[in-house]
Amino acid sequence: MDRLGRKPSIAAVILLGLSMVSREAAATTVFSMSTSLVPHGGYVNLTWKVTRTFSKGKSVAQILLVCPTVSSKVAPTVSDATDIFEGPAQGATITVGPLLNMRDVSCTFHYSVGGLVYLDQNAAKGQWTFQFERGQRQAMQEHLSLTSKLTEMRLTWVSALSHSPIVTYRPVGTQGNNKTVQAIFSTYTNNSMCGPEATKTGPNNFINPGYIHTAVMGPLAAATDYEYSFGDAISQTNNWTTFHSPLQSSSSVNVVVFGDMGTWGTSIISDNGKDSPVPKVLKKVQDLISSTRVDLITHVGDLAYADGMGKIWERFFWRIEGVANQVPYHPVIGNHEYGHVSSPSPNDPSNVPGGQSYNPPWGNYGDESSGECAVPVYQRFNMPNSTGSNSVFWYSHHLGNVHFTYISTEHDLSPGSTQYQWLDSDLAAVDSSAQPWKVVVGHRPIYNSQTNWTSETKVGKALQQRLEPLFLKHKVSVYFAGHYHSYQRSCPVAGNKCAGTEMKPHGTVHFTVGTAGAKFSSSPYDETVGWSRKTLLLNYGYLAFQTVSSTTMKLAFTDIDGVQKDSVTLGRFLELEPTTVPIPTTTVPTPATNLPTHATEPTYKTDFPTKGHEGGGGGGGSSAAPIVGGVLGGILLIALMIAIWKRREIRQRCGNSTDGLRGMKFTRQEDEDDKDGLINDEA
Repeated sequence: MDRLGRKPSIAAVILLGLSMVSREAAATTVFSMSTSLVPHGGYVNLTWKVTRTFSKGKSVAQILLVCPTVSSKVAPTVSDATDIFEGPAQGATITVGPLLNMRDVSCTFHYSVGGLVYLDQNAAKGQWTFQFERGQRQAMQEHLSLTSKLTEMRLTWVSALSHSPIVTYRPVGTQGNNKTVQAIFSTYTNNSMCGPEATKTGPNNFINPGYIHTAVMGPLAAATDYEYSFGDAISQTNNWTTFHSPLQSSSSVNVVVFGDMGTWGTSIISDNGKDSPVPKVLKKVQDLISSTRVDLITHVGDLAYADGMGKIWERFFWRIEGVANQVPYHPVIGNHEYGHVSSPSPNDPSNVPGGQSYNPPWGNYGDESSGECAVPVYQRFNMPNSTGSNSVFWYSHHLGNVHFTYISTEHDLSPGSTQYQWLDSDLAAVDSSAQPWKVVVGHRPIYNSQTNWTSETKVGKALQQRLEPLFLKHKVSVYFAGHYHSYQRSCPVAGNKCAGTEMKPHGTVHFTVGTAGAKFSSSPYDETVGWSRKTLLLNYGYLAFQTVSSTTMKLAFTDIDGVQKDSVTLGRFLELEPTTVPIPTTTVPTPATNLPTHATEPTYKTDFPTKGHEGGGGGGGSSAAPIVGGVLGGILLIALMIAIWKRREIRQRCGNSTDGLRGMKFTRQEDEDDKDGLINDEA
């Protein structure tokens, strides 16, 4: 309305809008880009100059990267952006990248200030539109993994097209000795996921992953350097990448361990900022590979933190490409890959009954995967098969003088469950004369002393109750985990106490190595626990270990500055502590709520809350809740009637006065949380 309170006419509103559009269109004068043909992972320089002066609070321009290119007549929004970069609103030249080929024909940058995208003549003519050098024939995201045979190596990669995909390989220095193997391929869609946000499509949700190819090279000569080239029959890459063939039994091995990586940096979308620790950690590992034979990289869960965003998986695989294309890269499942308690689905690739994500009432298991339920990991990582293994969820293999067992702490591990029985059998079947070292890898730690994480402590105690008896029974030397974004090392431990010494252990040494890039855990450590040997709260880096012999293992943690922050030499776990040391039993307390116990298959709860999980998870509901609620309601009603009757009786005795209640003392007995140090299965 004007000053006289009159409403403007429709024509006036239209004229005002047209004048605003024309002013916005005239605000930009120059757009230029250093190149319109960009390599995968490359950078470009963007230049712009703006004639107008922006109002206060609009001094920063957002440069939106939109892939694929949209119509020049349609202004995209921030939600349409694959990535976002910033610079001064009036003009600048900035370097943007890395720009990742996500199999789109072309991409375009858009200039935006204050939430408005400015369309101008230069942008409409494609001044800020570019293509990738190899386009849809780009083969990318290559990574190696072992198979069940030590004479083989598997290669997995992604491309937009699939025309006779092949891998060519040969021993280094034998150019005339090429061998070629055909690859197979697969893919997945948003309908392959278990629930939102992963089932939604768009630049910030599910995007087409392309074709996922896998091929096995072999038979390979032992401990030999090979090189390979891959792609399709039409556009195979000319680059050759080197790897070491797997070590045979009894050989000493060199392994790198880290976890909880993500693609963290200036934002969850872009890690091009200098503050991102992820490329720094991977650069140190790459330097180690260049100077030392590294036989295996183990990622202890929480890989990309994609949480339903396909572009984050693209960035993660591009990041690890430089190490995973030279050394087998073996992950375990973390909560951010798998958790989907609110969206049970038959799409769950771990084949749990009813597609129901594990959610015990004592746990804090939640929806951290945003509906992905590990489908991207299952599809993109091909792990060694062993008797009773379950793809990427639980599996094992030999390498040199070590037997590696990978478990899912996101699935049931109670005695009688499928995974528990497999773990027991797998560890029992190891030939200690060939593989004297037993190493188990999981995501959630059993021993960790960070405070203020009550829900995590309960999960750790439950895992201890289930796993520690097996570790002691089968003499597991080391357990690697992550989940906590920090580093901690225990003594050889059994039953919460140090058992023996590092060189003569009577228990398992536990490592937490959640140091690959995710933001640090803020909670401090409890330094009073007797089993803790080393804690590091603010150090990104990796743990490397070498089995020097059948009885000696050396381990060292190195930070992103190349400083060794912790080191230890361990003897092999050969015998248990004398019987005077308490060792937990495998007895599982009877469930207090009379829920079914496990026989040969895990039992999963069927009703899950959708909100309010502590620490990303929480307890589940029960189909008996209405009955229980009715009974409790009846009891409360009877109690209320008795109280009213008693109050009336007291008033009658005290002359209808409440003075007779004064001076009476009421006490309340507080339940002590986990007083005996053990968690009841259904507590």
